[in-house]
Amino acid sequence: MQSLSKFFAEAYSLQLNTRFQAKRAEYQQEADKSAETVFRAGLGIVFNPLPRPPMPLLSVEAGPLPAQSIYIQTTWVDSTGNESAPSPETGFILGDGSSVTVAILPNSEGAPRAAAGWNVYGSTKSGALMKQNNTPLPIGSTWQMPGSGFLYGASPGTGQQPDYYLPLSRQLQRG
Repeated sequence: MQSLSKFFAEAYSLQLNTRFQAKRAEYQQEADKSAETVFRAGLGIVFNPLPRPPMPLLSVEAGPLPAQSIYIQTTWVDSTGNESAPSPETGFILGDGSSVTVAILPNSEGAPRAAAGWNVYGSTKSGALMKQNNTPLPIGSTWQMPGSGFLYGASPGTGQQPDYYLPLSRQLQRG
């Protein structure tokens, strides 16, 4: 927010256009609110961060599924069950008599060191995805959509929760 505020301040000073001044003020207010939140709660630290996975790889084969639209996301999971932010949602339209296999990365290349497995989220509606596996899938494995369709499970989270909050001070350190 602070960067956007500075950008619009510079645009205003170059063109003297009041629409840039209003945007600068709006983003500055948001930056001030964000800074206040961080100073109150502290800065959240994650000891073993998991990055957001890349877009899942889908492959379609012959199978028992009817024609439908499907949407898939994946997440990395570490050994203690912490889950990363979900991957970008990918959508696909299946033809009649199809089956879908999902992979997160071919042959586990590029998997983060902290990752112990991965989860699949899927649905026939965009934005309403649900967890499709009970335990994390091993890195390098694939997930096959069952003939019965998608399972009803938990929705994907927004990412890892901090392990520790580093308190921040507004006082200057003397020294």
